[in-house]
Amino acid sequence: MALDILTNKSDLRDLRAAEVALPPLQEGEARLRIDRFALTANNITYSAIGERFLYWKFFPTADAGFGRSPVWGFADVEDSRAHDAPAGARLWGYFPLATHLVVTPVRGGETGFFDGAAHRAELPPIYNRYERVPAAPAHEEALTALFRPLFGTSFLIDDHLADSNFFGAEMAVFASASSKTALGAAWLARKRHRAEIVGLTSAQNRTFAERSGAYDRVFAYEEVESLPRKPALLVDMAGNARVLHGVHAHLGPALRHSITVGLTHWDSPPVAAPPPGVAPTMFFAPDIGAARARAWGADVFQDRLRAAQSEFLAACDWLVVDEARGVAPTVAAWRALLDGAVAPERGLIRAL
Repeated sequence: MALDILTNKSDLRDLRAAEVALPPLQEGEARLRIDRFALTANNITYSAIGERFLYWKFFPTADAGFGRSPVWGFADVEDSRAHDAPAGARLWGYFPLATHLVVTPVRGGETGFFDGAAHRAELPPIYNRYERVPAAPAHEEALTALFRPLFGTSFLIDDHLADSNFFGAEMAVFASASSKTALGAAWLARKRHRAEIVGLTSAQNRTFAERSGAYDRVFAYEEVESLPRKPALLVDMAGNARVLHGVHAHLGPALRHSITVGLTHWDSPPVAAPPPGVAPTMFFAPDIGAARARAWGADVFQDRLRAAQSEFLAACDWLVVDEARGVAPTVAAWRALLDGAVAPERGLIRAL
């Protein structure tokens, strides 16, 4: 038997554990046993915008009202009738919140394969790639699971800002500054010395953001009106309409560019009117990443990303890995993320 944790699409706090039978494999298929995965605000974002950006389509369920929330992590090939996915292979990739996943490996080789399942054919290929990896120490795998999906977005944000000469801004403001994606992007941007890097976060996370070394200055959300009015750009990870409106209203014409990336404040109340001033643009990392890989070449892109990630992880001496196995600790971790009750220095690794 396999186990799924199903998420109510209209109420992300409503999770249900369901046992499902393991069907026999068809020719060309492989069954993966999902071993360990990270839970971060990124996973909440996938689920919160799942309908709009098709995240629910990767791992469909029979009940249209419930979905299998996507996570990043590691799995082992448990059984296989596919040449490109030999039994026992260790894989890194995109999985459902579950114990098992059946894939149809295509375009495979020594480094991995893509899932060629029909329902994934029109979805972004970055999520359909499964990479063969060597066995690694638990802490190393935890760092990869926690940061690799997030840092890819961090890397692309920094590259986008640098490529645009920071849109002429003298100050880059990162909302939800204690989120891991913001920390990575801000840390990279600060190294360039092109603008003052400013964090905007909750009062309870302000000290952590200051200690992280990613920011020149940090303000609490209640201090938006203390932000200096000078040419600025906003990178919004929070998705909180009140915060977005507050920054736009306070900076006024000084705000040169506004980017919306994440949804860490997934349940913040909506504001009907658009924010004043410059219109925010949505930063969709898969599209940006694909364009950059075409421009640089896929190998160069991956080499630069890996080098930047290694340097950043070496500086993450603040991280405390919190690892547990089972349905109860996984559900508890998910709900703690929804409630904003996970300290920013904690990295949640779970398994079923």
